[in-house]
Amino acid sequence: MPEKKVIQPQDKYVLRLPDGLRARIKAAADASGRSMNSEIVRLLEDAFGDVGYDETLERYAVELQHLFREKQGASVEKRLSSIESKLDQLLQEKVSK
Repeated sequence: MPEKKVIQPQDKYVLRLPDGLRARIKAAADASGRSMNSEIVRLLEDAFGDVGYDETLERYAVELQHLFREKQGASVEKRLSSIESKLDQLLQEKVSK
C-alpha cells in the first residue's frame, strides 16, 4: 500500500470548546465565507501573530469595504457584527495597556 503524501506539514491539536462556542465560530465562519478551521486560524493569527494593532484595524477596514461593495444582505450584517465585536475588543485591549 503506497504511503500517503503530506502536502503541508501541520501541527494538530484537539480542542474542547465551551458550550455554544462552536456555534458562534460556525456562524462567524459562514458569515466570512471561510471554513471553521480557517476562521479559527485567522482569529488565532490576529491574536498571536506578528500583525500589530494598526495592521489588524487596517485589515478589518479593507474587509468592511469589500462587504459594502458585495452587498450580501444578511451575511453582511453578521460579518459587520463580528468585526464590530473584534474592534471593540481591540480598543479595550489598547485602552487597558
